[in-house]
Amino acid sequence: MRKHLTLLLAIAIGSLAVAATAWAGFPHILRYKDPVLVDGGSASGAASLAAAKASTTSVVPDPRVFVEEIVVAGVQEGVTTRLTAPFQAVYVCVNGGGRVPSAPNKTTLVGSLEASALFPAAKNGKATGSLLTGPLPSSAAAAAATGFTCPSGQSLEFDRVVFSNMVLSVDGGETIQLATVLVSESVHGVN
Repeated sequence: MRKHLTLLLAIAIGSLAVAATAWAGFPHILRYKDPVLVDGGSASGAASLAAAKASTTSVVPDPRVFVEEIVVAGVQEGVTTRLTAPFQAVYVCVNGGGRVPSAPNKTTLVGSLEASALFPAAKNGKATGSLLTGPLPSSAAAAAATGFTCPSGQSLEFDRVVFSNMVLSVDGGETIQLATVLVSESVHGVN
């Protein structure tokens, strides 16, 4: 009876070891805060994250997507985590007086921003970090991509953006479709 109990105990411990190894080999997202729209400003790295979190304005001239407190489990040495943020950005023609003429002089650029970072693993097999996307394409890049030009005396400027169908993923592991839709207000007061 004792031999059977020892054998069963050895099998149970072996099964747990195999399960733990398999679990540690498939990184998955435990939790994250919902994405928010922030003003990226001109800072970089950690300073940019601090500036983004401190932003309270409703009109965001440099809108970026920020996801913080992402916790990934099943990590042995660290894991690259990614945020993909598809967007539709509207750029409008602005005259010399800084106003948007009533004519429908605007263009919409469709694209995607991506942020990624290597989250270092802690001893508990978890990795934690935050992601902030880079800036939207410049007005010049939007004009080049869409072939749009403003009338003489006007310049193309960013006005507003919608981020939707965002995805949070872990290299070699889980992918999550985010339901959040982020909509910025018009920088120029255009409806």
